[in-house]
Amino acid sequence: MTEFILKELDVADETNYKELVPAAIKSGKQLVLRTPIDINLAKELNILSLDLGLPAEQILIDTDIGGLGYGLEYGYSMIEKVKLSGDKYLRFPIVSFAVEETLKTKEAKVDACYALFAEIAAASAVAAAGADVVVMNDKKAQEVMERVWQS
Repeated sequence: MTEFILKELDVADETNYKELVPAAIKSGKQLVLRTPIDINLAKELNILSLDLGLPAEQILIDTDIGGLGYGLEYGYSMIEKVKLSGDKYLRFPIVSFAVEETLKTKEAKVDACYALFAEIAAASAVAAAGADVVVMNDKKAQEVMERVWQS
């Protein structure tokens, strides 16, 4: 079941994972491993982080995603590919920041109503694709998603 959260998460990528993995191990907190939209890069960063000693239960995968249009569509298919791959190095929960990307659009910046509906639409799409955690921006949008998703 998808979880919709408002909290911040530590995010590691290929430039900083060597510093953040030891900190995550020490703290016991989950670490988001973010890669560009590429299944092989996601797998590689997961393997490198596991090799540094990061426990599997602390890994969340973020394959990155666009907020609208082709970027959202391609990100959706990437989430599906990861979920369906069956690869042991990709069997980790997926977190999506699609909402964050959606809210960067000029339309969302000038119209609060549009921003709210765009956030709900983006969250719905990535949840339907199989994201385990969707990071939300607006409490109202989060409440809508939780009500709809639980029914």
